[in-house]
Amino acid sequence: MSETGKARRRRRSREETEADLLAAARLLLARDGVLAGLNLREVAAEAGVNHGSTSRPGRATARPG
Repeated sequence: MSETGKARRRRRSREETEADLLAAARLLLARDGVLAGLNLREVAAEAGVNHGSTSRPGRATARPG
């Protein structure tokens, strides 16, 4: 633990983060159904990822084209 009493988290690789986000999205869709829609903040929270890291420019996994 650090001096503040919080355990340090290991930095995830991009691939790990993407896998965690996809798993969280699938879980939420299975639990709530497609018609409930997906909220990016909710998916990020379920995956344990900061929602800000999901929308950084140049970090998208799907590219138009």
